[in-house]
Amino acid sequence: MPEAKTLDNLHTRIHETGLGQHSEALLSVASPAIRLAPRRMEDDGPIGVTRLGGLPDLPPGVAWPVVDGILLEFVGQFRLAELVPYDVEGRLPKSGMLYFFFDGMLTGYERSEAKDRRAVLYYDGPLEALERRQEPAHNHEFFDIFYPCALEYETAWTLPPLAEIGAEDDFFPPVKAILGSVEECEAYWKQLRQREFCHQLLGHPAEVQGGEMRLQVVKAQDAEGRFASDQYGNYEHREELVAEMRQWRLLAQFKSDQPTGMDWGCGGMIYFWIRETDLAARRLNRVFGKLESS
Repeated sequence: MPEAKTLDNLHTRIHETGLGQHSEALLSVASPAIRLAPRRMEDDGPIGVTRLGGLPDLPPGVAWPVVDGILLEFVGQFRLAELVPYDVEGRLPKSGMLYFFFDGMLTGYERSEAKDRRAVLYYDGPLEALERRQEPAHNHEFFDIFYPCALEYETAWTLPPLAEIGAEDDFFPPVKAILGSVEECEAYWKQLRQREFCHQLLGHPAEVQGGEMRLQVVKAQDAEGRFASDQYGNYEHREELVAEMRQWRLLAQFKSDQPTGMDWGCGGMIYFWIRETDLAARRLNRVFGKLESS
């Protein structure tokens, strides 16, 4: 097992950065992530093996996901028993298979009809029942089967974006206000927090664009417009909005890279978000997908 980065390591770094007075608060919002390092395989390997790319090994009767008539691209599958030593908070199921799919063709983006179509499947039946699916028939010019890649794991403790812990008078409402001064925010952003643009399960996201991603996840699902804001960042129902933001956490992020051949919107990343209650109840199909590119 690779040596894991620990909370003790993070505690030391916080003090070295000059933010020791906020050490307890920062450690309370730190979240362990499972970092994934891909290595290209010659083929898809045995059925049920953990990998990114290739063709999915799905349970009988489970169709390749289609959303809004759009065939989703297969991102990867995980044999969850392998992740147990790295999931230090026990957030994921300890058995079964977890699958990720996404509309990598970005259907509708060219018409300003961006919709991040996604699917997450969780299967906890006998692994010997899995069946390798062939590429489904389609006429989508940009549909891709990515290169199969084996994965190496590492645990790392991650910190949230600055926008989530800034002062109460920040333009974006923080999930938990910790840092107050400009100097503290600069030290946090430049010296302490590391945005790791990597394949990852759990933890805090490495945002490509703004650090208010959790806010955007909530607002994108606010069909009634309850959480609208004016040009000065004054949000309606602010307390309810912050409470809703606290319900969401990152389930996974996947980047564009050469080993897999993935390219999410010209070098971007895709993110899968899930409510705490759904994660705890193993309702892993209830996710919200988001793509960010520079």
